[in-house]
Amino acid sequence: MRNIVKKKVGELQINPHIKEVLLQVLGPDEDVYVENTGKGVRIIL
Repeated sequence: MRNIVKKKVGELQINPHIKEVLLQVLGPDEDVYVENTGKGVRIIL
């Protein structure tokens, strides 16, 4: 089963470089879906 959680871009605990790009493109209040995989994190726009 997939573990997908809805979060705001500003709340994400991810690599700062990736978060910076997402903040520039989407903004801090935009909702995204985050899936924790065995190898890392998948962000679904």
